[in-house]
Amino acid sequence: MRLNVLFDHSTQGGYPYGVYHANDNTADAVNYNRNSDYRRNVLSAGMNWLYRGNAFRFNAQTSFQHSNDKQHIDQDFTPQDLFFVTTQLKQTLVSQEFTLRSADIQGRYHWIVGAFGFYQKANNSVETQFITRSLATPKYYNNPTWAAALYHQSTYDLTKSTHIAVGGLSRLTEALTQSVGESNIILGAKEVVVTPMNGQWQVSYKTATGETISLCSQHVITTVGAYALKTMLPFVEEADMAAISALRYAPIIQVSVGLSDAHGVENKAFGGLIPTCEKQPFLGILFPSACFSQRCPTAGALYSFFIGGTNHIEMFDKTDAELQQMVCKGLTTMLGLPANVQPDMIRIFRHERAIPQYELSSGARFEAVNRIEQAYKGLIIGGNLRDGIGMADRIRQAVAMGLQIK
Repeated sequence: MRLNVLFDHSTQGGYPYGVYHANDNTADAVNYNRNSDYRRNVLSAGMNWLYRGNAFRFNAQTSFQHSNDKQHIDQDFTPQDLFFVTTQLKQTLVSQEFTLRSADIQGRYHWIVGAFGFYQKANNSVETQFITRSLATPKYYNNPTWAAALYHQSTYDLTKSTHIAVGGLSRLTEALTQSVGESNIILGAKEVVVTPMNGQWQVSYKTATGETISLCSQHVITTVGAYALKTMLPFVEEADMAAISALRYAPIIQVSVGLSDAHGVENKAFGGLIPTCEKQPFLGILFPSACFSQRCPTAGALYSFFIGGTNHIEMFDKTDAELQQMVCKGLTTMLGLPANVQPDMIRIFRHERAIPQYELSSGARFEAVNRIEQAYKGLIIGGNLRDGIGMADRIRQAVAMGLQIK
């Protein structure tokens, strides 16, 4: 059994607005007659029960969170006593998850079944005071939300190194979330800064609401891109950071194309790379519907076209219309579909920094990472800027980093 309880309190002044004068590009000093602030209390608790038997393993995860936010704003933003707004939000969230899984890790067949449910209650009030009129207009909102789900996954290992996961790769992230505990995962953090402090590490970040949070720990693992490390680790020597920041990334555009009718064309493969001698604008095409179920109608197909790369960075400047025209032509020239075929779905995803390029400068980058980790104990720099760029590389790296801090 494991119990985690965390309470966080923050009080912040705020909203320093002044009147702006467009004619001379100046702003008046902040001048309010009433104090404006933001206060927040958050209580989070989580309890995990784990049973390990010879036949199965059972896990129960209970999470609770209650937050109380209160905001005061001098709404007229002037020395005059005109408007004042008070906003209060109270949220309570309770979640429960049960999982039952096979205990045999040596066999070929593994299974997991589970149930999950949550209930969230949000009470929001907004009161605007019209001071000169001695009038207030309070408004109240109550928004309850709940959900429940049952799930199952079966995995059968074909060999010791190959397996089929029924349900897709999302089961991996679900299992990781269950292991870590959803209450221990923070999403949407911005402006993350890591600072060494008295033999420990302080990590500060901003939430989606602009609130600044600080955490302390013995270890910090970062897997962000090389381009983001300079602002995250401002204490690193400039020469070492320059060696890391020199990493180039290939810009890639992914165009997903869906057809409800593939006109009998079957692509019994994972996909293929397209060599430059073919003089095509594509790097490669994947066939997700040929490998995974429930990706398209029975007679249809789902394709992923990849465009761009370091040799054709100009492709990144193509408009959506130009890319759609290019892909529609490729359906005929590359895949043998009728010339008049029209996709039922086209989605375009632009990845400016998609694939890191391991060039001659990589050696200097690896050495800089090693120097930083040796100089600052407890800091581990990972991600695809080192140790390879593939999914298998990330898994191997994750295991190594986990052992390093264990």
